[in-house]
Amino acid sequence: MNRLTQKRVNGIKTGYWSASKKDELVARLAEYEDTGLEPEEVLRLKKDMPGLIPVTEKLPKEDAWVLVAVKRHHWISDFGEENMPDDEKTDHPERIYYALGRCLMRDSWEYLDLESDDESPCVSATDDCSVEDLSYPFAEVIAWMPLPEPYREVMW
Repeated sequence: MNRLTQKRVNGIKTGYWSASKKDELVARLAEYEDTGLEPEEVLRLKKDMPGLIPVTEKLPKEDAWVLVAVKRHHWISDFGEENMPDDEKTDHPERIYYALGRCLMRDSWEYLDLESDDESPCVSATDDCSVEDLSYPFAEVIAWMPLPEPYREVMW
């Protein structure tokens, strides 16, 4: 959000000031008022908005489907092939993508890996990426967030 106001810090006056023109300030205030929300309601919505939760902080309930952030570590196709020149090997950089997944146990996840070229999109993985192995595409779930509530038609 672009703020139009700044807090006074000169020690003479308290409150806020703005270099913006009155028309711009009134237009922004009208946009806020059109939401029909009080400041406390906006803060509560912001606090309740789900965000990504690192797996190091908290895990979801076992077998509950959630959105997961998967980190696929750097790997190289044909890494161990001594007869293949290095310039013909395919380098796959590290990347993070999202998938639908669930925690089976503490460090064991099952997720739908739609980024993979494998025939089966369902992957079960135990997160053990402590040893770097450039010959294999190690992936780990690094964060998760709850799925939104199911859609319910609103009758007016």
